[in-house]
Amino acid sequence: MLRAIEIGIDHYLLKPLKVDKLFGLINRVRHSKAEAAQRRQTKEAHCRCEARHQYELRHLNKMLERRVRERTAGLEAAVRELEAFSYSVSHDLRAPLRHINCFSAMLAEDFGDHLPEHARGYLDRIGAASSRMGALIDHLLELSRVMRVGISPEPVDVSTLAASILAMLQETEPARRVDVVMEEGITVSGDPYLLRQLLENLLGNAWKYTSRKEVARIEFGSMQVAGEETIFVKDNGAGFDMAYQGGLFQVFQRLHGGEEFEGLGIGLATAHRIVQRHGGKIWAEAKVEEGATFYFTLPATSRSLTTVDTEERRFRLCDSGRGQAPAAYA
Repeated sequence: MLRAIEIGIDHYLLKPLKVDKLFGLINRVRHSKAEAAQRRQTKEAHCRCEARHQYELRHLNKMLERRVRERTAGLEAAVRELEAFSYSVSHDLRAPLRHINCFSAMLAEDFGDHLPEHARGYLDRIGAASSRMGALIDHLLELSRVMRVGISPEPVDVSTLAASILAMLQETEPARRVDVVMEEGITVSGDPYLLRQLLENLLGNAWKYTSRKEVARIEFGSMQVAGEETIFVKDNGAGFDMAYQGGLFQVFQRLHGGEEFEGLGIGLATAHRIVQRHGGKIWAEAKVEEGATFYFTLPATSRSLTTVDTEERRFRLCDSGRGQAPAAYA
């Protein structure tokens, strides 16, 4: 009875009532209190279990983060060592290569008249191979430098940069007829030296792979891709089969044979690393014999408010076979 009073039936005792109803009420209240206590204990046990799981999860996350940092540091150290080794090997190869070039040239100059024709052919082949190896070493050193050099970002007008590169390419082949569509005022934040290398590789490829076109066309501009300002270099040249795009940006991977177009397979790998170091992305789309378009993103890409209409930006680099650079390149 005292327990019943404690759980709140004292007001029933102050007035006449049936005993069976009283005990029924007491039982219902007692069961209700017991169920509430059970639910409270279950909830507390669940909270303790959840807290333990959260603690274990935080502990595992910290362990994982530490391991990732350790692995990342190890990989970065390994990459630095590999780059240093590559740079050292490439640099050290220069000396014996210079000796090969020097002595083969001396042999051809001093004794060329006394050598049979096939021997002179061998010397020519030695000279050509050593020159190619020299170019390969230079490109490997440049690729290594791209990964080692510090980045000094600043606003860069890549439209002006692209125009100057195309003008230089035109000067090397003044007889070529190339239509260029240039968007003015594209500005990015990046390292001027590395961005020039990037555009030299991409525009140089566009120039090279359009060399068999009677009228080549190269476009440089920007557009929105998935809500992100994206710069592109487009040409109507040889293109490539997209089935092989997986190796496009790998070192020494070429989608065209040396008998078609000269090259070492390092330029696009260099371009890829430059874009990556700037925190951007680079990819390509192409069709065989219909040309290729290379897209890349860079931080803080913007268009000048003074950008003129596309039709007004179109000009021809070469008029009637004469290499005349347009005023826009001045």
